[in-house]
Amino acid sequence: MTTIDNDPQGSDQFPVDYPRLLDERCRGKKDLAARLLRNLAEDSGPRWLVDAEGVVKTGDMANISRIGHSIKGSCKMLYAESMVSAGMKLEKAGKAGSLQLAGEALDDLKKAFTEACNWLQQNRELIK
Repeated sequence: MTTIDNDPQGSDQFPVDYPRLLDERCRGKKDLAARLLRNLAEDSGPRWLVDAEGVVKTGDMANISRIGHSIKGSCKMLYAESMVSAGMKLEKAGKAGSLQLAGEALDDLKKAFTEACNWLQQNRELIK
């Protein structure tokens, strides 16, 4: 039986609710859960960070909102709640036209993504 460290930092919230992802989203298919988590760590997550940094840097509020919405929805499917919150904050910042809030949301997104990657590193067997 695999032991999952759902709370590597000792906080009340962990980066990915793996049991829920596996049971509810992937219907027990570990290979599908692994593929989704690998995609987050190696493809989608890094791309979102680059895209978000670019639009925040240029102050493109419409695209800040669009990227935030995309992150929010995709991460909700993975039960990655910290990233959902950061995406939601980014989306709201774009809609409000607040570059300051967008910068804060970007910082939150970077932190949440780093925590998710660290958690995956500690639970490497989940993405094999």
